[in-house]
Amino acid sequence: MAVTLMDLRVGKVLKFKNEPYLIVKSQFKRKQAQKPVNKTKLKNLITGSVPEKTFVAGENFEFADVKNEKAQYLYSDGENAAFMNENSFEQFEIDLGTLESVMPYLLD
Repeated sequence: MAVTLMDLRVGKVLKFKNEPYLIVKSQFKRKQAQKPVNKTKLKNLITGSVPEKTFVAGENFEFADVKNEKAQYLYSDGENAAFMNENSFEQFEIDLGTLESVMPYLLD
């Protein structure tokens, strides 16, 4: 299935430069004498950087193979935050540096 500029929507995870990027902003533009473009802001899910990228019609890109699952926040030990998968009851930890922007919104 061909992926088009219109498929670049907020919340999708794109494989860009061989790394997963979350689309946090997307604006599709079509002008009369130019090729259609989609201006995006991408958040690197590994490093946290947020570059801007303009995709032009005909440019190749692909979505990352990502699975979303619900998890419950359990506690923080000062270095990591512990979560539990709600389906399998598996527990895992994420570095607090990765979560610093959302930690004020998480409840024990």
